[in-house]
Amino acid sequence: MKYHKNKFYLKKKNCLISLLLMFILLSGVNVVNLENYYNENEDVEYSYYRISSNDTLWSIVDNYNFKEDKRDFIREVKKINNIDDNLQVGRIIAIPVN
Repeated sequence: MKYHKNKFYLKKKNCLISLLLMFILLSGVNVVNLENYYNENEDVEYSYYRISSNDTLWSIVDNYNFKEDKRDFIREVKKINNIDDNLQVGRIIAIPVN
């Protein structure tokens, strides 16, 4: 009788371990950040602009054609160049052109 109890206990333990491992693996799939996956595969072309005195991001992006909302385009330029609203005169920034 004792043999059957141990065998049942081992099956139950193996089942619980298997379920736990499946849960960990399946939940780990959702952790992957796919935000920039498709952007990295695109061939993005950039134009480079040297910041002058009295330039603002709003005045700079007026010189470029963009398909999205101006605020979204400025956010993208900030992200690409790792800058905020305080621009440094003489700094060169990349502007996506396609």
